[in-house]
Amino acid sequence: MTTEGSSSPTGHLPENNQLALELQRPDAAAVVAAAADAPVNSANRFAHIDAMRAVAVTLVLVQHAGLSFVPGDSGVIVFFAISGFIITSILTRERDKSGGFAIGRFYRRRVIKLAPPFLLVILIPSVIYSFFEPVSWKAVLSQVFFSYNWVQIYDSPASYLVLPGSNVVWSLAVEEQFYIVFALIWLGLVRVHWWRRALVALSVFAVVYAMSARVWLSIHGDAEHVLRGTDVRMDGIAWGVLAALAYHSWRNGGSRWVGALAADWVPVVAIAAFLAVSAVGSDQYEAIWRNAVLPLTAVVMILYGLVPTQSPLHRLFYRVSAWRLVSLVGLASYSIYIAHYVVVEPLFMRMSDVVVPVRAVSLLAIGLGVGIALYFAVERPVLALRERLGL
Repeated sequence: MTTEGSSSPTGHLPENNQLALELQRPDAAAVVAAAADAPVNSANRFAHIDAMRAVAVTLVLVQHAGLSFVPGDSGVIVFFAISGFIITSILTRERDKSGGFAIGRFYRRRVIKLAPPFLLVILIPSVIYSFFEPVSWKAVLSQVFFSYNWVQIYDSPASYLVLPGSNVVWSLAVEEQFYIVFALIWLGLVRVHWWRRALVALSVFAVVYAMSARVWLSIHGDAEHVLRGTDVRMDGIAWGVLAALAYHSWRNGGSRWVGALAADWVPVVAIAAFLAVSAVGSDQYEAIWRNAVLPLTAVVMILYGLVPTQSPLHRLFYRVSAWRLVSLVGLASYSIYIAHYVVVEPLFMRMSDVVVPVRAVSLLAIGLGVGIALYFAVERPVLALRERLGL
């Protein structure tokens, strides 16, 4: 849904001096692709990761358009895995270049990336909405300060007293809580020689803890916590962290098993597993193992795309990823995600008499259109300004 590295960027840059230039780009994700051979899209970001974002946000939109059998939550899990991968890749590459970590710049870039679209489609409309309907300012402020998912868990009545459609920001809260904590952990590890082992250990702990907590909470009937808690969702992000560490090691001569993921059977198995697991459902019991399996399929697809071959399947994979509409939806995925439901939810109620397929297609088109418009009108110009100012 977001990430500076939210997308993975640029690829194909030849020399180290060009890589150094990439470190100054506004989309820090571009740094990740800077030393890779995988194809990039028109925005100089890894085409296949933006394509994965496009699929993820489309799953969410289709479910919100009224096709409740479509696994929108599976798209959220893909976003989590990508976020873990991209941010870890950015920070390890910064360490390789400078030996350190500019935490102030890291947080500043996050705010510049997230705040303008959020202000325009969530906060300002929430204030206007409060003139006509009751609003819980506790819940609204939790949306602003990335803790809304915990209000959903511990104060459910208040969580509904917000701008209709703004409840999608629960997953943004999960991601940003991760960014805040991960940056602080990284600040303590960046200059020690055992940083990689420490991150692996912490990530494995996160995976084991999250899976165990989901089981315990399900047994005790805490469904909302199973579905919304950062602690039980962090394994999706942790798998992305582990994948980034493996890829970084592989590019430096280690983790040779990563190269085996270039085999053509890998995406076939990963996509089949993703579809099979997604098709089962999304209550708290299914979430126990759905949230355990789907991040693995996502990181496998990320790594498959980063270990290119000339096989027909690989070429097809890259060709589809580079389609203009796919790239655009992936690039605009953050704006689409936070903007679409604010528009779609009220329209959904007013279109109750419309035939379901027509309503779903119409709402999907409207959601995509609003999000893409927000991307061109706000998100992209702000990122361009950030580049010009060197922020």
